[in-house]
Amino acid sequence: MSQKPKSKKKPRDLHSRVYRRYFAQHEEVGHLDEKGRVSIERIYRGSWTVQLLDDAALRRERALLALLYVLAAAAFVFAALRDLPGNRTWYLSAAHVLAFAFLAWTLVGLFNYCSDGARMTVGEYRCGALRFRQGSLLSGAALGACALLYLLCAALFKTDRGGHLFCAALSLAAAALLLLARRTDLRVPCETIENTAELPPTSD
Repeated sequence: MSQKPKSKKKPRDLHSRVYRRYFAQHEEVGHLDEKGRVSIERIYRGSWTVQLLDDAALRRERALLALLYVLAAAAFVFAALRDLPGNRTWYLSAAHVLAFAFLAWTLVGLFNYCSDGARMTVGEYRCGALRFRQGSLLSGAALGACALLYLLCAALFKTDRGGHLFCAALSLAAAALLLLARRTDLRVPCETIENTAELPPTSD
């Protein structure tokens, strides 16, 4: 029996999904200029998520989130790069890979979040604030698992017990910093505002 070729996901499909996610609840209106060229205007029709902070407080809050993330990432990297028997085990290496993936995903959300203002569209909120909060939680959980595995290594290996305990403390501190960043962001007062934008007339 002949097997059907497996369909491969094209980069264009990924781009399309990211585009639709970011520009969720936007409507596109075409305009035709005098030279016959068409331009697309995107009109946002969804509700707004607004953080009730002034510009200075908003900058301080985003800077605090970035500082907590950098400290957590630095603690993770310092622990993972130490020359310890535990860091050469497959289970701790797997936990490091998982934590690194979650930290990278969180970093993308943090970058998007810091680029947004106090008023966010649905797409901006999902790609920025929501991704950062989800990533911080997942990264914190992965780093907590690393801390437990370091404690296991401290019990299993007779050498460098102090080093394993130190790395367990670093991993636990990194997890606490990320969870603190998430909690700090969740405590920012927000409100949802309905959108009153109207579609402009299209050019014939």
